[in-house]
Amino acid sequence: ISWKTIEFDHSKTEFELIGKHKTATCRDCHFTIEDSKIIAQKFIQLKSNCTECHNDIHQGQFVEDEKELCENCHTFNNWQPTLFDHNKTRFAIDGAHRNVSCDKCHKQIVRNESSFINYKIEDVRCISCHS
Repeated sequence: ISWKTIEFDHSKTEFELIGKHKTATCRDCHFTIEDSKIIAQKFIQLKSNCTECHNDIHQGQFVEDEKELCENCHTFNNWQPTLFDHNKTRFAIDGAHRNVSCDKCHKQIVRNESSFINYKIEDVRCISCHS
């Protein structure tokens, strides 16, 4: 038996491989490699949080109960936020707000030497944007 001959059905686990995850190799997620040598292998102890393998470009804005909620907005096929619905947030987009570009409210900010877009706006009162 070698690694190349092992067949494993990931759909029988808590992390079914869908979208681009289907094209990842086992090594991509399960092996830690340094200087061309395998230094660690993770299987059962590997968590299913997206940030186990991917950087959190949202800086923890979409974490609840220590779990990222990436799949609430993103699909695993193209990772575009096609599932996002502003009407399910604290600030539904209606009236003249429909014509406002996203970056007018969701600004780029720097925190802890990292730059990211602020999606979790705390103050959604009218006066916070309109005087």
